Amino acid sequence: MAGGAGAGTSAAEAAGTKSLDMRVVFPILRATQLNLGGTVDSDLLHTEKILADRKTFYLDLKQNSRGMVVKITEDVGGNRDTIMVPAEILGDFIAALSDIKATADENE
Repeated sequence: MAGGAGAGTSAAEAAGTKSLDMRVVFPILRATQLNLGGTVDSDLLHTEKILADRKTFYLDLKQNSRGMVVKITEDVGGNRDTIMVPAEILGDFIAALSDIKATADENE
C-alpha cells in the first residue's frame, strides 16, 4: 500500500483525512490462474478491490489486442456498472481525480 504511513495506519489517516475505504490488493494473475469469477482470464494483468460501505469497486488492468485498459466496476447489491479507461490516459484520469479530491478536502 502507500508508503509513508505507519504500521496499521492508512495513508489517509496519516494525512489526517477520513477514509471509509478498505483496499484489498490481489497479486498479478497469470493466464493459468483463476480470476475472481472462477474462470481462466488470460488478459487480466492486475486487479484491486475497494470496499466502501455497501459498494465494492473492482479495478482490473487488462490487456487486449488494442492495448491495455483499466476496467472499473462498481457493484452495489449485485447491480454492476462498468467503465473502461485506456491505459494511455491513466495519468490524465488520475490527475482529474486528484483535483476532485483536493476540492472535496477543501470543502469538508
